[in-house]
Amino acid sequence: GIPLILIGTSGATLLPRAGAWMAQVRWLFGFIFLGTAIWYLDRLIPAPATLALSAALLVTLGVFFGAFDTLSPQAGVGRRLMKSASLLSVLYGAFLAFGAASGGTSMLQPLQGSQNSVIASSPTGLTKASFSTVASDNELRAAVSEAGKPSLVYFTADWCVSCRVIERSVLADPQVAQSLADTNLVSVDLSDLTPEKQQLMKDNNVIGPPTMLFFDRSGTELSSARMVGEISVRSVIDAATQTQQASVKPAITNISGIRQ
Repeated sequence: GIPLILIGTSGATLLPRAGAWMAQVRWLFGFIFLGTAIWYLDRLIPAPATLALSAALLVTLGVFFGAFDTLSPQAGVGRRLMKSASLLSVLYGAFLAFGAASGGTSMLQPLQGSQNSVIASSPTGLTKASFSTVASDNELRAAVSEAGKPSLVYFTADWCVSCRVIERSVLADPQVAQSLADTNLVSVDLSDLTPEKQQLMKDNNVIGPPTMLFFDRSGTELSSARMVGEISVRSVIDAATQTQQASVKPAITNISGIRQ
């Protein structure tokens, strides 16, 4: 609110004069609104489609602000900087378009999909299809206790932006898939929050997505391995290792007792 207070107390002295530059301001806000729309659509459409829409937006933005216009020798510093920014916008849009065509999923690493297609022999990561789904606490307990191995329970939702980041950048990592190779993968989709799912969240002290719970072989949760919010590749690997070690210790204890 400080800028509004300054403008309100100073009158028109701080406000710039109207001119042709106002048209470019109108264009800029229009592109910001379109970018916001794409950001909301990202929750509903495939990642390559988001890259394609972003590419079209950035290329059009660069064209509107003079990426391909000819500069006169008398052009000022501001005009030259605007042309440089416009060219960078077009260039980045081209990278996004190529990434969308090659199956890329990340705005920050649009060419990652093309690299993965070249290295066909590299191990693949995890997807939503890698998880079995449950919708109630009874189903969750049965899935965890009857697995006969450690379990990961992932609370997610279609409207969860952080979940999309985790699924693209964390679960899709081959190292994460390798660390969870001997783990029972279970997911709880909170997109449609039914009374059973609300009770499931209450019974497991889950506030909302994204949340990951790790259970040992006996079906007991390792509270120290629970992860809420932003999750990294390293944290998942460490939690999976901790769960595997906790599941091995009881078995060693039982064997020692039998020998005695």
